[in-house]
Amino acid sequence: MLILEDFNEKISANTLALTEDLFHEALKENPKSHDRFHVSNDRGPDFDILYLDNDRDIEPYDAYPAYVKPPYIPEYRLYDENDRDTLYLDFFVGKKRMVCEEANEYTVALTRVALNFTDMEVYCIDERILWFVPENPRLILTEKLPEADS
Repeated sequence: MLILEDFNEKISANTLALTEDLFHEALKENPKSHDRFHVSNDRGPDFDILYLDNDRDIEPYDAYPAYVKPPYIPEYRLYDENDRDTLYLDFFVGKKRMVCEEANEYTVALTRVALNFTDMEVYCIDERILWFVPENPRLILTEKLPEADS
């Protein structure tokens, strides 16, 4: 997963342009965990993206029962969030809204899917989501996420 971080000029890294395919372009570089890219941003301040290996950096191994063997969470290096035919949209059936606290590779992809292929509203605290997703009446920027439906 690629996460957003502040631009760090002290670290040498390849520079990518902020485009709709930014995360896909970074993944083509076959990054290893903690590899960094600078991003030239025409919509706001420049920033960095940092690749975190899903299995190594996100989930603690002791959270899984002994019979489950690694890798616990696979890498998703090749996907197309715009290809309706390859998406499992049934996951969203019956859902009215999606919430995300921060903009990152996964929340951007899921926001695009939700806005393009469902009627869901998307609530997001992180205004940087607008660097990646065009304004939409169903994309609601907020300071506080709504309570979960009961």
